[in-house]
Amino acid sequence: MGTVYAGVHPVIGTKVAIKVLDPRISDPSVVVRFIREAQVVNKIRHPNIIEIFAFGESPDLGHYFVMPLLEGDTLAARVEKRGPIAPKEARPILKQIAEALEAAHQAGVCHRDLKPENVVLADDGRGQEVVKILDFGLAKLSDATSVAVTSEKFSMGTPLYMSPEQWAAVASVDHRTDIYALGVVLHFMLTGRHPFEGDSPVALMKLHTGEPPVPPSQHGAPPAFDPVIDRALAKDRELRYQRAGELADAFAIACADDQVDPLAATTGTGPLGKQRGQAALAATAHAAPRSRRVLLLAGVTLVAVVAAVVALILHQGRPRTPDEARPPPAAVQPPVAVQPPAAVAVQPPDAGPPPPPERRHQRRPPSRAKRHNVHSTWGKTDDPF
Repeated sequence: MGTVYAGVHPVIGTKVAIKVLDPRISDPSVVVRFIREAQVVNKIRHPNIIEIFAFGESPDLGHYFVMPLLEGDTLAARVEKRGPIAPKEARPILKQIAEALEAAHQAGVCHRDLKPENVVLADDGRGQEVVKILDFGLAKLSDATSVAVTSEKFSMGTPLYMSPEQWAAVASVDHRTDIYALGVVLHFMLTGRHPFEGDSPVALMKLHTGEPPVPPSQHGAPPAFDPVIDRALAKDRELRYQRAGELADAFAIACADDQVDPLAATTGTGPLGKQRGQAALAATAHAAPRSRRVLLLAGVTLVAVVAAVVALILHQGRPRTPDEARPPPAAVQPPVAVQPPAAVAVQPPDAGPPPPPERRHQRRPPSRAKRHNVHSTWGKTDDPF
C-alpha cells in the first residue's frame, strides 16, 4: 500500500522514515485507511508501537506520514539470518508484542495484520533491544463512531497469519484475531516454520479453518510449548487466550519446563533446516529445569562414589612394594619384673667350715647292698664271739 524511504529532518537533522502512499492507488478507501493508520497509532501511544509525528500531502509525493527511523531488523529478517529464536530470547520479544497489542485493544484498535515483517527489533540507543510494531493499515476501530473502511465481502490480511474468522469474512472480527496471529508469530519464532503451510491461499484457508496446527515440537521446538500454541490457534475464538498478556504468561510458565529435541530440530526441510537444528541445540544447552538440576547433582554424586570405590579396589589389588610387603612389627611386651637374688650368709675367715645343714629326720630307704650271708637266721652268726 505504501513505500518507506529514509530521510533527514531539514531543520533538526533527525533521521526519519517517510511512508508514502503509492500514487497509482486511486481507491478512496485505501486513502482513508492510510490516513486512519496515522490516527490509530497516535491514539494508542505505546512505547512498543511506532509513533507518527507528521502527516501531510504533497503534489509530488501524494499522501505521506513521517516516523522515526528504526535501526534494526524485522523479526522475519532475524529468523532468516540466525535461524529459530531460543525460548530465553523469544520470551522478552513476545512480552513486548503482547503489551503493545493489549494497549491497542484497550484503545479499541485491532491490528488485523500482525506478522514478523511488521515487528522490528530496534536498538534503543543504549544497547538494548526494543520491539516496535508497524503497519496499522488494516487496523479496525471497534468504537461505534468509526468509519467502515474495509469491505466485509472479502478477506483482508496475510494468508499465513489470518484467523478462521478473517477467512470467513466475519463482520465481528475482534481483538482475538490478533491473538491468533500472535500464536502463529510465536510458532515462527521458535521453529522458523509456520503451523499451516500451503501452496496457495485456498490451501491455507482450508488448513486454517479445518485442520489442527502442526505442533512446534515437530520442528524441534520444546514440547512444553505445544499446548500454548494449540490454545492460541483454537478455531473457536472463545477457546483461545482472551488477552495477549495471557498468552505471554503461559509461554513464560512453559519456559520453566521446556525440553528441546535436537534430533527433531534437524529434520526440517528448506534453507533454514541447518539453522533450526543449531538453534535447537543451543536451546538444549541453555534449558535446565529445576528437576533436571537435582538429577544432575545426584548423578555427579553417584559418579564420585563409584570412582572412589573403584580406586580403592585398584589400590588393594596392585603389587606391593618391599616396604609395603614387610610384616608389621610385633607388639612390644611390657618388661617382666626380675626378682633380686636371695641374700647368702658369708662366714668370717676364722670361723672354720660352716656347719652342715640341718637335716630333718627322714625315714631311710632300705639299703640295696648285697647281704654277706643271705642264709643267716636270727640267733645265728659267723662272729666267733
